[in-house]
Amino acid sequence: RVVELQRPSVRSDGWLEIEMGEFFNSGREHEVHMSVIEIKAGEVKGNFFVEGIEVRPKEDN
Repeated sequence: RVVELQRPSVRSDGWLEIEMGEFFNSGREHEVHMSVIEIKAGEVKGNFFVEGIEVRPKEDN
């Protein structure tokens, strides 16, 4: 099965950016938990470094 993967784009500051999903919080303040896992093989991955995650509002179109 072939799955089209989303590729990251390079931002003007040199960082890579990729949309990883979205959530809706009903306008209330709650904690948001997120994780990155490998689902194809179900194995722990090594050498995967995340230097930062930016969460921001979705743009209204």
